[in-house]
Amino acid sequence: MTKKEFLMRAFLLNKKIKSKEIQIDELRSHAEYLTPQISDTPTGGSPVAKSQLEETVVRLLNLQEKLSNDINELCKAREEISQAIAAVENPMFETILMLRYLEYLSWEEVAARMNSSLQAVYKAHGRALQLVKVP
Repeated sequence: MTKKEFLMRAFLLNKKIKSKEIQIDELRSHAEYLTPQISDTPTGGSPVAKSQLEETVVRLLNLQEKLSNDINELCKAREEISQAIAAVENPMFETILMLRYLEYLSWEEVAARMNSSLQAVYKAHGRALQLVKVP
């Protein structure tokens, strides 16, 4: 794994989490319009086809479990990235890396926050990457 790949893990996991949150919201919204199907007909012990509502609830629960796992993975990744950035020991480089890889700011936003030109931020970022140690 390259240094950039290591640092980008939190950003990519965060995108994945946001996508799952949207999917969960959509499933919940759709589930509101489904009604349970109740039947007086005995099943005779044979497997019963799941209703739409049951299938939606099962999908929702599976997605929520995956979301929970992704959130745990994001927390671990952010901690590892924070430690790697803190080890850089140059305040300017550390700030650039934190803004970019932990706050997910664009290069333009990083430059604005640093009161610096975009070119200077790119150059400092390149030097900062050289100091990052991937665990």
